[in-house]
Amino acid sequence: MPPTSSDPDSSGIEVTPQSQSDKRSRLQQPLIALAVLIAVMVFSAVAGWRYANEQGSRLIATEQESGVYSNIRIYEISEANRLEMNKEDFYSKIKDTLYAINQQIKSQSISMTVYYQSVDQTLNYTFALESRCDRKQLVMAIYHWRIDTTQLNNLLLRETRRKLSEMEVCS
Repeated sequence: MPPTSSDPDSSGIEVTPQSQSDKRSRLQQPLIALAVLIAVMVFSAVAGWRYANEQGSRLIATEQESGVYSNIRIYEISEANRLEMNKEDFYSKIKDTLYAINQQIKSQSISMTVYYQSVDQTLNYTFALESRCDRKQLVMAIYHWRIDTTQLNNLLLRETRRKLSEMEVCS
């Protein structure tokens, strides 16, 4: 008589046919593990992104002295969470130079945008000049800029005039 599912075979091992539910459970286990892994990865990515946005230093550009100059716009670059009392009064140091530059570029129909950021003893100063037919830009890192305001103003005026002289004349 051949061995049946309930009769042990000649070696004493019981043979049973594999059920469909056992096959399904073996296929579902890797899929469940994969779904859990994907869920953990998505959760980690979202948590990391939120942490970086909330805790990381974000820079913002704030327009300074809006409307004072007809052809110059000035922006201070600072960290979003910086206290108001820690802000640098850079504008008061260079306002006369900006007035002279504004008079010159107004007569040439040129607009100027200034971005600055003070980090420790360094002033990061960028300006862009734009006319109907040309654009020029200069980026400077000025070290120990607070020591001599006259030298700072002379540097800014000289470099701005140099870039102005490089611009094409619109016809």
